[in-house]
Amino acid sequence: MAFVFTALLGAYLGWESCWPSASEWAALNSTLRGDLLEVRPIAHVCHDPFYNHSACQNLLDLARDSGWRASQPGALQGWIWEAGRTEDETCHAHSPRGVPCHQGRIPLYSAAVESVDQVQAAVRFAQRHRLRLVVRNTGHDTAGRSSGSDSFQIHCHRMKQIEYHDNFRPIGSDIVHGPAVSVGAGVVLGEVYERGARDGWVVVGGECPTVGAAGGFLQGGGVSSFHSFINGLAVDNVLEFEVVTAKGEVVVANDHQNPHLFWALRGGGGGTFGFVTRATMRVHRNGPVCMSEVAVSGPRNNSLLWTRGIAGLFSILRSFNQQGTPGQFILQSLSDHQVNASLTLYSLNTNDTRRVAENMLSIQKVLESTTLPFSLASTCLSKVSDVLRKGPDILPASYGILTGSVLVSEDLFNSEQGPLHLANQLQQFPMGPEDLLFTSNLGGNVTADPGKKHMSISMHPGWRQAAHLINFVRSVSIPTTHEKARSLEELHSIQMRKLYNIEPGFRVSYRNLGDPLESDAARVYWGPNYKRLLEIKRKWDPEDVFFSQRGVGSEGWADDRMSPAIIDIRQSKFESSIPDQVIEGLTKEVKTLPALLFYSTEGIRHWNHHSHAADFYPRLEELCILKAEASKMAASIAEDSLLIDMGSASMDKVILLLDALEEQKKSITYYALDLSYSELASNLQAIPVDRFHHVRFSALHGTFDDGLHWLQNAPEIRNRPRCILLFGLTIGNFSRENAASFLRNIAESALATSPAQSSIIVSLDSCKLPTKILRAYTADGVVPFALASLGYANSLFHPEGNGEVFNEQDWYFHSEWNHALGRHEASLITRSKDVQLGAPLGTVVVRRDEKIRFGCSYKYDRDERGQLSRSAGLQDIAEWTAPDCDVAFYQLGLLPN
Repeated sequence: MAFVFTALLGAYLGWESCWPSASEWAALNSTLRGDLLEVRPIAHVCHDPFYNHSACQNLLDLARDSGWRASQPGALQGWIWEAGRTEDETCHAHSPRGVPCHQGRIPLYSAAVESVDQVQAAVRFAQRHRLRLVVRNTGHDTAGRSSGSDSFQIHCHRMKQIEYHDNFRPIGSDIVHGPAVSVGAGVVLGEVYERGARDGWVVVGGECPTVGAAGGFLQGGGVSSFHSFINGLAVDNVLEFEVVTAKGEVVVANDHQNPHLFWALRGGGGGTFGFVTRATMRVHRNGPVCMSEVAVSGPRNNSLLWTRGIAGLFSILRSFNQQGTPGQFILQSLSDHQVNASLTLYSLNTNDTRRVAENMLSIQKVLESTTLPFSLASTCLSKVSDVLRKGPDILPASYGILTGSVLVSEDLFNSEQGPLHLANQLQQFPMGPEDLLFTSNLGGNVTADPGKKHMSISMHPGWRQAAHLINFVRSVSIPTTHEKARSLEELHSIQMRKLYNIEPGFRVSYRNLGDPLESDAARVYWGPNYKRLLEIKRKWDPEDVFFSQRGVGSEGWADDRMSPAIIDIRQSKFESSIPDQVIEGLTKEVKTLPALLFYSTEGIRHWNHHSHAADFYPRLEELCILKAEASKMAASIAEDSLLIDMGSASMDKVILLLDALEEQKKSITYYALDLSYSELASNLQAIPVDRFHHVRFSALHGTFDDGLHWLQNAPEIRNRPRCILLFGLTIGNFSRENAASFLRNIAESALATSPAQSSIIVSLDSCKLPTKILRAYTADGVVPFALASLGYANSLFHPEGNGEVFNEQDWYFHSEWNHALGRHEASLITRSKDVQLGAPLGTVVVRRDEKIRFGCSYKYDRDERGQLSRSAGLQDIAEWTAPDCDVAFYQLGLLPN
């Protein structure tokens, strides 16, 4: 086996001394008895240089089989978390063969373990080398915890032991607990259901047969759509865990041995406290079940559908819950205008058809009074296991989903207005045609005797007061990283907000189906239990060998799956317009070059170097003001704002504002806008995301005009407050007339939707001292910045390298202060002679004393700044400055009508 990857794993890079050497990897492979695998995305066989026609066709035939995907270390259940944040981090089977296959979030290596001693060896290896460790069985996690960029995976799918116990007694206990089953880490629920159907028992589990029985589902709580009402949560039924700790030791956790760890594993989340190699849980009678189903449908805008039809379904569910019968409500949007709602009731341990008939009659009476069309159906089965899916699970094409969830309290659900309140809230809930909203019935045995039960599990105590769990599944069927980023943001900012607003005082969510961008995970998943969970985490895993995103103890780690998404918003490739602008500028009487020409990747690198020079006062003064005034600036920005950074060339300034926003616990989405993709990615990678829980990050790849177009047309952010940042003296680069026009355009495009809460924060320079200005704009780095534009121009006109418009040796940078216009002017001049340009500008001659101007920096005194604001239709809101600084920040808002 050959190992060819060199990448970042955990905290270390491939060239650092702690990175495993080839011999160390080989030794691990030997210890694992040849079960260390080098992993590539499953679709690599459909792309050069690995293309294999038969293997690719076989992949296309199997790719929708959930069971097959669970067995593949290079796959997850959907494409969402296989892909990274950009198209350069994806590998799709259906994309053209010549498109490169990138690793994305697929781990680099996998230990395909089938025994406890192999798990121990893999964990010790990860601990010794501080590798980013991913624990995976089936790859079902809907928030990306089953994968990780540049990681080492332990794949436990081969650990298939199932052992039935007639009367289980935990290790260290004299008490027996009746019939139970022990399952290995790789067992899936379908295999447990199949064994139980044969032997006459069932366990509390979920509906998907390929979900792991002992992993994240169980350790995150384990909810059944109807079984939990009768037999509690899955973690209520756990009797014992076998665990490999972060030190690679095997321990047993139950009520008698390591009880604190046992408590943490019952709801604290998978892949966090240790590697569970075996779980033992109670089994229950596999008795008969009768199901009654009712459905209503109609136009979304039909108020009767909601206030009488869907409210009626919730009233029926409430009534049957009070009689001891669980049920599940499902809401689907069949199109943009049509919805369907259904309710299935489960009468367990009975096959009394007369009782079913009575149930159907009572349901019919409720719905007949609504005057809405409805359908009724019923059936009885001899075993409840027949309801549970055990066979193949075939996924939809281009399968990708995101999830969100919220609990509904018994107080609300059982109140007189509870059903109508839920219906009214769901009427306002935005859903697409392939989205799904469904409930899981809690109450019953989940909440029975809460005084006795509430300390038995580590989930939020609100679970012991909950009637139902509302789950939302958002389909993301267009497999692009742009659609992924858009869907994540809309789920978090719009749909999750709607779910939490159902019952604002009862803000509890289910981590297994939680919002991937959840910014308050500790509070909504664990509440007051979090402090104790964190203490247990520190005891059993002080070095964070196990890392679970949005998990206990994850605050100190960067969240790779939430690395800022870069959204390509370009209306056209701006490079294609630059040559035309160059030709137009150089054939005029006063010659100019377009600003875009100077902001290539190399140009921006040189500019950043220049702007960090000691004499470049604009940056130093901006930093000085931000260090002193960032808190006040943050306080002026509205909660839930979009923060669009349109003018900062680096993160060192804006990070001070972001830190202040985080300190004030403001929910903010920050977007960096830039022309250069590589600079954008570099700046975003420098963000210390581990310290931000309220501020979220994204990026926009495009021009100013592209950014304004996006602000006007992106539906997911249309109604949110906006704060536009124009740091770095960006406005000074425009002529005075164009600056006012640009600000007016921003005001009309970005502020008008929420004018009272939206604003622009702009930095302006009032300095008109020539010596200070010229010293700043001739500082180190500016000459390479200016000359880099010439090489960029040559590459645009002659991409094959077979010609040049400019010979860089002929040119030099010229700086001067224009007192009459109050601006600094930057130009290119010939070194010593007239210069004839190359094709296609061969007829253009630049004289020895002629300048090609490419940039101006206008300075604004107080009168000029006031005129600028008025011309743009803006008014002053606030001003931030510092002693001895010529630069100042101004907050501007729309003038009242």
